[in-house]
Amino acid sequence: MCWPVFQREWGMLSLGVLITIGVSFGAQLLVSLGQGIGSALDSTALAVLLSLVGFAAQLVVQGLVQLGLLRMCFDVLQGGRADVARLFSQMHKVGPYLLTMLVVIAIIVVPLLILGALGFLVAMGAGFADAMPWNTGADMSSAERWDAVAPVLAVMGGVAAVLFVPFIYVVLPLYFIQPELAYEDVPPGPLQVLRRCWEYARGQRLAMVGMGFIVGCIAIAGLVACCVGLIPASALSQLLIAGMYLALRPRSDEVAGPLPG
Repeated sequence: MCWPVFQREWGMLSLGVLITIGVSFGAQLLVSLGQGIGSALDSTALAVLLSLVGFAAQLVVQGLVQLGLLRMCFDVLQGGRADVARLFSQMHKVGPYLLTMLVVIAIIVVPLLILGALGFLVAMGAGFADAMPWNTGADMSSAERWDAVAPVLAVMGGVAAVLFVPFIYVVLPLYFIQPELAYEDVPPGPLQVLRRCWEYARGQRLAMVGMGFIVGCIAIAGLVACCVGLIPASALSQLLIAGMYLALRPRSDEVAGPLPG
């Protein structure tokens, strides 16, 4: 379903991706501006504060424009035309977007940071710091340092490998957060968004991994095509993500037809 739609609207969808990239670069200037103001006033604290504010603003602007790009993809998948003005049609969702991202950070990023901190403390307690090359106080040869570090690295690698599968299982539904926020004019609350995304991914995680692999291959092919092909490749990738979301959404009758398989 997505390929014929892409053939029909690839030009405007590519223009939408190009504008999205331009907005991202423009938002990046906010971070540089904050650093410049802090440097001009010779205030490190002010530079850090303005940089953090600029970085937060950059993420919000990029996220809202990304929602607009998905809204464009929904329009063409439902038989409409690609309207570039739709890129900026999601700015009123800044509140729901921020709340949803904060909830995601609270339930995903914070536990990961805590786990990483615990792993770091355990590694330090196991003598990892004493075996580091910069620790000149420890009279150890390179072989002795490696013998001390290798068991700690092996344990940390094993724990990471064990946690990788459940981590991917939990994180995959987050693939649908932006499409869910972009689909309705009045998006649901953060917890409702996460609950719906979890329902969409139920029994479909392997197919989602396969779609992620296809999107990655398309991105690589666009990069190989002298980087110029990266723009239409990104447009096709966004269309595939939007198509997967519509195919798994309960109200799939709103789409022009189900995706094959």
